[in-house]
Amino acid sequence: MTATTAAPAAMWDEITRATNSIREHIEQNNLWTSSVTVFTTRSSSSRVEIRVSGELSESCARLLDWRDTLTNTWLYMRVGREPGESDVSVFGRFAGTAVTVTAPLGEEDVSGLSGNQLGEWVLDWLHTHAG
Repeated sequence: MTATTAAPAAMWDEITRATNSIREHIEQNNLWTSSVTVFTTRSSSSRVEIRVSGELSESCARLLDWRDTLTNTWLYMRVGREPGESDVSVFGRFAGTAVTVTAPLGEEDVSGLSGNQLGEWVLDWLHTHAG
């Protein structure tokens, strides 16, 4: 096998590993998703992006559920200027894979907030709005 064919094979192996790993994680922890995207490169690293949705209370509870299953977590709320630009995310890791779990927010959800938020403030906000 040449170097040019080895890298794509390694990349496909990593996609398979990451996909199987996230599937097991979701099933074992009974986590909710609306979409799952797996990214990888020629190196043995991968990243998974999860989208959750629902009413605000459902989305917040789902994000907190995900947070409870990840390590090295941090939280970020993006307050956009236009409709559809606001969201809240949990960043973390599991089984060596970087994971981002994001829920969209409506204009009414971020009304009165001026700017993006981080960390404990977002955690408190999620707990306050979780159903």
